[in-house]
Amino acid sequence: LRQSQPLPPQINGTLRLVFLSDTHGRHDQIPLPLPNGDVLFHLGDAAIRGNISDVKSLAKWLRENSFHKERIVIDGNHDQVLYNPHMDFMKEYDGVARVLKDEVVQIAEGKITVVGVSWKSCASEDYSAVSSNVKKLRNES
Repeated sequence: LRQSQPLPPQINGTLRLVFLSDTHGRHDQIPLPLPNGDVLFHLGDAAIRGNISDVKSLAKWLRENSFHKERIVIDGNHDQVLYNPHMDFMKEYDGVARVLKDEVVQIAEGKITVVGVSWKSCASEDYSAVSSNVKKLRNES
């Protein structure tokens, strides 16, 4: 985790995307303020070894420190608590971020199409849910 140089001013008509990943419960060590942008992505491994308190803490941290128009979260291999059928981690992100699990969605007012593949699908190499969603999106276009 390191401080980056300030970004240049955003050019009108462009989108600025901010990416985080592999925070493993250490999101509070990310230098603030976060870079300004339109969409913030957290691309997995919010937790360390499936610790739900890491997920809850990240959701709170995003609420307090991310002022992006949209926030997208995708799970990683350390977020295994996500697959516990008795625990729905997605509710931790309600009102904070959109969680993608084997989905194809349009964001940034339809300017970008994002494919969010869950770690479970990656690990099993079963992309059938994503494939059907891609086909559905193509048919709608």
